[in-house]
Amino acid sequence: MKYIYLLIFALGFGMTLNAQATLSGKITDAEEGEELIGANILIGSKGTITDINGDYTLQIDPGTYTIQVSYVGYDPIEEQIEITGDMVKNFEMGNVVLKEIEVVADIAQTRETPVAFSNVSVKQLTEELASQDLPMVLNSTPGAYATQSGGGDGDARITIRGFNQRNVAVMLDGIPVNDMENGWVYWSNWFGLDLATKTMQVQRGLGASKLAQPSVGGTINILTKGIDSKRQFGFKQEVGNDGYLRSTLSATSGQLEKGWGISAALSYKRGNGWVDETWTEGVFYYLRIDKQIGNHLLTLSGFGAPQSHGQRSFANAIEVYDRQKALDVGIPESELLPQEETDRGLRYNRFWGSLNGETLNTRKNYYHKPQISLRHSWSVNEKLYISNNVYLSIGNGGGTGTFGTSPNTDSTGQLDLQAVYDANQSTNIFKPEPYSEGILRSSINNHFWYGILSTAEYQMNDRWTFSGGVDARSYTGQHYREVYDLLGGDYFKNIEVNDRRNKRIDELNTQLNVGDRIYYDYNGYVKWGGLFGLAEYSDKRFSAFFNASSSLTAYAAEDFMWEQFVELPDTSFYVNYYSPTDPALNTAPTVIDNVVYTINGPVGDDLRNFAETNGYSIDSTSAKNQRVDFVVIPSVSIKTGVAYKINKQHSVFFNTGYLSRATRFDNVINNFYSSGRGRLQEFKTYENEKVYSVEAGYNFRSSKFSANVNGYYTLWANKPLDRNPTVLAPGEDPSDPEAERIQLNISGISARHVGLELDFAYKINRQLTFEGLASVADWTWQGSASAI
Repeated sequence: MKYIYLLIFALGFGMTLNAQATLSGKITDAEEGEELIGANILIGSKGTITDINGDYTLQIDPGTYTIQVSYVGYDPIEEQIEITGDMVKNFEMGNVVLKEIEVVADIAQTRETPVAFSNVSVKQLTEELASQDLPMVLNSTPGAYATQSGGGDGDARITIRGFNQRNVAVMLDGIPVNDMENGWVYWSNWFGLDLATKTMQVQRGLGASKLAQPSVGGTINILTKGIDSKRQFGFKQEVGNDGYLRSTLSATSGQLEKGWGISAALSYKRGNGWVDETWTEGVFYYLRIDKQIGNHLLTLSGFGAPQSHGQRSFANAIEVYDRQKALDVGIPESELLPQEETDRGLRYNRFWGSLNGETLNTRKNYYHKPQISLRHSWSVNEKLYISNNVYLSIGNGGGTGTFGTSPNTDSTGQLDLQAVYDANQSTNIFKPEPYSEGILRSSINNHFWYGILSTAEYQMNDRWTFSGGVDARSYTGQHYREVYDLLGGDYFKNIEVNDRRNKRIDELNTQLNVGDRIYYDYNGYVKWGGLFGLAEYSDKRFSAFFNASSSLTAYAAEDFMWEQFVELPDTSFYVNYYSPTDPALNTAPTVIDNVVYTINGPVGDDLRNFAETNGYSIDSTSAKNQRVDFVVIPSVSIKTGVAYKINKQHSVFFNTGYLSRATRFDNVINNFYSSGRGRLQEFKTYENEKVYSVEAGYNFRSSKFSANVNGYYTLWANKPLDRNPTVLAPGEDPSDPEAERIQLNISGISARHVGLELDFAYKINRQLTFEGLASVADWTWQGSASAI
């Protein structure tokens, strides 16, 4: 029996040695005493975040540890503690300090900044994002809707309060990344950014952004890990369906000796895609180096993601995927497609086919957009802080599609690419050489973009703070189509396709090879500069801000493919290459005062003989590229808001604003090409977009339940259409395929966005919390407009 007692004693002693202690406590704001939700607590290799009451709990072995507490905008806490048993440890975090974040990145503060916002923590990114595109985690944000679009990796898009991502400002460490011509955001360019993200905040509405030109729908601000982050090293291996693999290495040094800090990440992914032929492959790299020199902080960062992936573009009729679903939603059977063209399943993608025994998706996106920035942050004294940030973005890549003779669809619903390939290789009496009549083209969209963002903040006293700065950018977008894949032929002809061809080539049937440009070739230029100023007031209960900004937007464009332009003292006209022996060109040379004018470039023998025969001289230097010189458009915005803390449980806020901004590039400069009559020109009429916004919100917080409710009203006057419509030119015959069409810019259409948003959390017990959100909205067009 004594051996049994000894065994029980040994087991009990072992259990005592291995028993874990409970470390718990509360994290609060030192000045206001308010609980901080989502604060990060790290002790040893374990970590957690505070709940809606600012409470945290960790199970940990007894011992001596260094505990680290951090929260965006607050001084991090690092303290050594000894744990011998269950222990309660509370922390009070100091005033908002991290000026680099506060000044540059426009982070809103709970119950203080009078805007609606949501924070996304690293924990949430880790648990909810998985292998999705970064915006998909924002579906748990009120008023936000993210979707994978056609299903291709990196093709996600997000709308906030009914405004698509053209009108949602996306910033990385305070640097704007929306395309400067159309405002779009391409998430495939940053597929690995979740590895380097410290926190992400979504501000809805006009927000608290300090940029000279705020957004309409909201602001997504992504902050990366730096010298203020904890030291860590990690490796992550993700495995998913359809061959998805992603391997990731990441490291953050925290603050090293002599003020250095390094953060780095490297990731590789590949996969076949859930949607048919939406394969993906890419590499993400990230490096950030911080150096603290006294009261100066220098930060050099760079990242990029060279990638390519298959796409599924455009929507299909519902019955193509599921015939019964189409009937269920009320589509009459008489209006459905034939039975053999339906029920292809949700994975169906009509843009691929088989070629020489292998599959080929004709829709491919490939791009690399590295971004480099250098920031200098300077705490001049306790009152004045200055930040200067210069950045550079270089984008190269494009997207493919069919061109020329389009492939037919076979009985399975896929493209018959083999038939196109075989036809390209064939010869006959009418086609003596194996040239390509159907090819793959690539639409190239390269850009070169640099800018500077300088901000200064002056804290006059405990209540008043003033800030302002300069936001300047320069952008060149290079847009053209090129031959991407000849699909079996030896070359492609400079033929008329949809009445468009390269007018800079002197022969209509000139042989074009891979990389030669077709269909369009032009540059868009955008220059942008603005000033902004902000006044903020805050005391224990009341806070307010007033923001005003003004900017100038300049658009210009130059064409490199259409006819060139000649301007003489008494006349002006367009010219292109002319070959008198080629009747297909069907144009006569331009002769004025015995001078033959032609495009700026080499002169062909046919035109030289024509001029000599008729006693004409040749002018091939007066012609210039079609160009629209810079069109300068002024903009202005005003925002103001107030927040009031009724008590520790209740608070309210209100904000309003007016925004007048330059409309998009394509609504100012017309580069439409119709029936061989391409003319690059400024639209005759266009107006600034004007936005009026009002928003109010209420916040409740108790030991068990917390909730935010806010409503908004936004009137967007002169909202541009996503695509400018075209109409027949006056007097043209609609049955004539050569009839000239005119593109219209319609000004004066308005849209109204009204909505109510709710998010809440109920703490059932210490381990279980129930969260929810709801959004109700009415987004409608208002009235109509006309164009001349």
